[in-house]
Amino acid sequence: CCFILLVFGGWAAWTVIQQTQASQQAAEDQVREIGRAFAVIGSTAILENLFRFQEALSVYQNNPDIRELEVIDPDSLIVAAKHSERIGTILSDPWWETSRKSGREQFNTFTGQSGESVIVFVGPLYNGREIAAWVRIEYSLSRMQHEVMLAMWRTIGLTLVVILLGFFVIRL
Repeated sequence: CCFILLVFGGWAAWTVIQQTQASQQAAEDQVREIGRAFAVIGSTAILENLFRFQEALSVYQNNPDIRELEVIDPDSLIVAAKHSERIGTILSDPWWETSRKSGREQFNTFTGQSGESVIVFVGPLYNGREIAAWVRIEYSLSRMQHEVMLAMWRTIGLTLVVILLGFFVIRL
């Protein structure tokens, strides 16, 4: 009986851990692909035609997972954003400064002001070999965490059913 409990309990824990890791990786991949799509467009195209670029950001308006999507100039000024009221804001948070000084794309996971987990991606936009701007994406992990919790409860329920069936079969 204890063996069945240990086997299925271990299986349930392993399944939840795998689901969490797969969901986290999928979120990071999605954010990285969005950031790299802007890198392919190139900083010159973005900075020379910010109005069109701002219109292109409307594609992401209906994606609730993308909290912020911004193009930032070398002086830390937001020049294009998913939320247009952020245009003209100067970023000053310490992680942004560290990312900007590194000169390469970076990920960071943190808890936002509302308590939700967020992935932040910062990547350079090049003009030749020089960094002309940056793309910054804040991606909410709350939907992913909700899906993981649902999977965890389903796995726990299935594990309990299998354990109870095992006990029932053993008692017969």
